[in-house]
Amino acid sequence: MSSYNIFSIIITAYNRRKFLLDALKSIANQTIRSYEVIVVKNFYDKLIDSFIEKHGFKNIFIDTKHYGAQLAVGVEESKGETLLFLEDDDEFEPDKIYWVKKMFERSKNITFVHDTRKYIDVKGNLIDLSNLRYSHIIRFLESITPQKDVLIDPSNVDIIQYLLKYYGAVSTTSLMSVKTECVQDKLKDLKHIHISVETFIPAVASECGLLYHTSRRLTRYRIHESSSITFSRAGEIKVLFNLRRAIEDHEYIIRTVIQKDNNFKYLIRMFQLQARYGIASSRYEKLFKDVQLKPEEVYELCKLSEGCITSRCNYRYVLSCLMRKMRKLYFR
Repeated sequence: MSSYNIFSIIITAYNRRKFLLDALKSIANQTIRSYEVIVVKNFYDKLIDSFIEKHGFKNIFIDTKHYGAQLAVGVEESKGETLLFLEDDDEFEPDKIYWVKKMFERSKNITFVHDTRKYIDVKGNLIDLSNLRYSHIIRFLESITPQKDVLIDPSNVDIIQYLLKYYGAVSTTSLMSVKTECVQDKLKDLKHIHISVETFIPAVASECGLLYHTSRRLTRYRIHESSSITFSRAGEIKVLFNLRRAIEDHEYIIRTVIQKDNNFKYLIRMFQLQARYGIASSRYEKLFKDVQLKPEEVYELCKLSEGCITSRCNYRYVLSCLMRKMRKLYFR
């Protein structure tokens, strides 16, 4: 079978198998069949492995905590011209590949497609956007995600300013699809990434061409105790440790992957500062004494959050942001 127009779906799992079978079933039920599936995980499971074998998926064992190294193995095994990613606790809508294919066909210059979430609970039931139990999570994610289709040109300062506000247009790995050639050229760098794959993928895509976000809800995003946005004390501390790893990843991407004239660097810098602020402003900041945040960096974060990368900037909002964040840092 030729690789032309074939999609390679890479699904990764590390020490977590609870939802993996549901994720695999969502891939097996796609409305079009021109795809291969590569499962990269660090465990064996009779039921899951049997499902993988039955459907002709590739099953790769690798025991590493480095998300980038996991993904790199999947990319090296792929034969398709386009990569789709799925985390083990999320699911694809049955027509996801069909619509992703349509998005890429809009222009040969599009190297990255990002779709929008539906929300599911632990049992896989759809969560209504107005559900009060999850309202704080859903409200936040919806607020940073464009509710319209957006073509993102990394050389366009105006669209980067828009992206600084609506960075949900390039966030969450399960929502991402990318041209294989963009990632293959950066596999050595991908293997350096501890956790911030969701920053790395659009970053390398922005070096290749245009990025496209669609408002179509093609991925089911599961909200549960082990989600990135969590509820428990142990979960909060885990997130903070991941933020510290993300800080190193972002620094590597800025220094090594992104060219100086690529405006996507502003978004990565904002992510880096958000991670540092998240640690510094948490109730567990004493566990991370190696993470320092200077007042001028808080100011830089506020400028980026308001899209201030040119002379056009509303400094009233920037100063308001600065006061809120400084109060949280020093007057708790």
